[in-house]
Amino acid sequence: MRAADRIRNYLLEKRTGLTVSPANFIPVILAGEKEAKEIMSGNILMRSMLSEEEEKQIVDRIPEDMRGKSGHETWQDGYILNYADFAAKGLSMLPLVFSGRRFKKLTRKQASLGKFAVIITEPAEFIRRVAGYYETYHANQMIVEAASAQYKDVFLDPEKYDVYARNVRDRWKREILILARIKPGVVLTEWKKPQDENVFLGDISDIAVMVKTKELRKKKMPDCLEEAEYRKWMESFELTPKEIRGWRLSAAANIKDVQPVNQWIETLGAFLPKDEWKAVSFVEKLFEDGAAVPRLAFYQINGADRIFFKINRIEFYYAFYGEKERKITEKILGSIESSVGTRFCHMCLETNANLGTVTERQIVNHTGYSEDRTYIKNNLVQYHSLKMDYQIGINALGMNTARKSWHYMGGMKT
Repeated sequence: MRAADRIRNYLLEKRTGLTVSPANFIPVILAGEKEAKEIMSGNILMRSMLSEEEEKQIVDRIPEDMRGKSGHETWQDGYILNYADFAAKGLSMLPLVFSGRRFKKLTRKQASLGKFAVIITEPAEFIRRVAGYYETYHANQMIVEAASAQYKDVFLDPEKYDVYARNVRDRWKREILILARIKPGVVLTEWKKPQDENVFLGDISDIAVMVKTKELRKKKMPDCLEEAEYRKWMESFELTPKEIRGWRLSAAANIKDVQPVNQWIETLGAFLPKDEWKAVSFVEKLFEDGAAVPRLAFYQINGADRIFFKINRIEFYYAFYGEKERKITEKILGSIESSVGTRFCHMCLETNANLGTVTERQIVNHTGYSEDRTYIKNNLVQYHSLKMDYQIGINALGMNTARKSWHYMGGMKT
């Protein structure tokens, strides 16, 4: 993750209290050598999510008359629903991030959690096997879920506690949790001491690999992760920016005299490299029942750029808008303004390109965002439209992930 992204995520988490997960990763379990070998043999220890002391702190903060009541009764008073979440057991994993077509090394602090690493190469299958165990041995009692931990400074508060809450001091871990929890709707009215549970999956060497943690610190990934096919599989989970429609600049004016004749082809073609552009003609109707009028256009030979000289406007379509495109636009508009004696009364530049994170537009609980604004600047009426939406995709764990895309349109009227 780039430094700018880390800073942005830090500020976002600070503002919202939510934890931002990596976009693309596979889970890794860090442990000592003996425990790592046990995991590879399929013996998974699902630990209680809270210690006995932590659970006692939560219970002691619940008013006496609320303890053990039904979910509906306690929910009305804003307290923990029941003792069911105390029975949750979980497996904590760290993300081995995949970005820029390669896996990133673990941080020094993450690597300190164990000298050996069990990398789950097929995480969705691993979660399926854990779920299968609970379906077999805890039928109709427990369900298996996977999600990112949410780090809170008041995670033992009975009014705010949930099974994914972890101590805010551990935020650097970025844990991915596989939880086995009591099914929704089941109420436990009696508090029992937390107990760990051994889950037996059988040998998992077909979906996991064991390496020394120090190798991951050196970016030395096991051969199975370096294979082209596996990398391509990981790349398939990348949420790429939405397809860029390009940049469209529209300048309105009466330019009906600009026609597909030699005079205009030579005049306007002088601003375009002859080996890159060609002149073409098309027809346009100003009114639906009006006559078709021949119009001039220029097409980029080996590209997607187009320039259309319509009856009442010029439309520039650019795949990218840089200094080169700005100069072409400026010269063509200047030439027509002086040659035809017209004035451009309306200009609009729009794109659906992903503009990245826009300042103060980072709250993640928006499902969409839209802002339209008109204002006066330099004696011109100017406006802009800013919209945001989400791309939803599935990551390597089979869980939903999302990416925000921003779209901008701006313009001016004279």
